Amino acid sequence: LMLTAAHVASIDSDESPLLANHKRVKILKIDSLNDIALLEVDIPCPCIPVGDVPDVDTQAYLVGYPVINQVGNQILTEGRIMGLMHSKTEDGADETTTPNRIVATTPAAPGNSGGGLFVVSNGQWVLAGILVSISGTTIAGMFPALLSHLSHSVDPVTIKRFLK
Repeated sequence: LMLTAAHVASIDSDESPLLANHKRVKILKIDSLNDIALLEVDIPCPCIPVGDVPDVDTQAYLVGYPVINQVGNQILTEGRIMGLMHSKTEDGADETTTPNRIVATTPAAPGNSGGGLFVVSNGQWVLAGILVSISGTTIAGMFPALLSHLSHSVDPVTIKRFLK
């Protein structure tokens, strides 16, 4: 089983199949609101536990496959957890006390969506989030930056809830 962003899984079609190791994946579950999807893939498991919400200023690592990738492989970037974004109701009140997004300074590029955000907790690598969006600067106000300043990931509480 593998997690990714729902907006990545939603591109799956006969014309543009979602592949892992050159084999089509099976989409098991999608939560469009939280932008997370569960896939079944036919590849060896590099399994890792889902951790807890990391503290602000924790060292973090993001793995992704950017669209503009001159390396031709997954890219690892590092940064720090900067804060937590909470969901809001229409009247602006907190919908929950659980964060919906982890904001980190791990650089990300278009195409990295669905990649894992990892931290070390109690001496063990854990999944802290799934990348779903980026924010940063633009060039001349028209083109997105190749690397953003902030990455936004689904938090581990939402991931655990989704997996139940």
